[in-house]
Amino acid sequence: MSIQAEILNRVTHLCPDISVNKLELLGDEVHGEFAGHVEIKFLTTISDDGKGFLTGYAIGHNPNAVSSWVCWQFAVRDGVRHYNWGIYSENEQDVIDAYIARIFTALN
Repeated sequence: MSIQAEILNRVTHLCPDISVNKLELLGDEVHGEFAGHVEIKFLTTISDDGKGFLTGYAIGHNPNAVSSWVCWQFAVRDGVRHYNWGIYSENEQDVIDAYIARIFTALN
């Protein structure tokens, strides 16, 4: 199952009444984008941080790392994403859970 399908499945199971508008904010798959050695697989831009920067969350993967999966927060400055504040795991499901939790926190 793709990351997007997994996220949609979990969110609609947890919140069957979630609006279509909020589902659209859950993000999109990304191909060919890297942050260092980590390939970004999925991301969403959530909001303006009040300082004129867009913020969001991303899931990345580096198969050569000990904790190969990451869920990062990012800010967009001058059109470039700057990743920080990550949750790392060997397990893809752990970072999907972290991603969903961060999105729900940001949206509520």
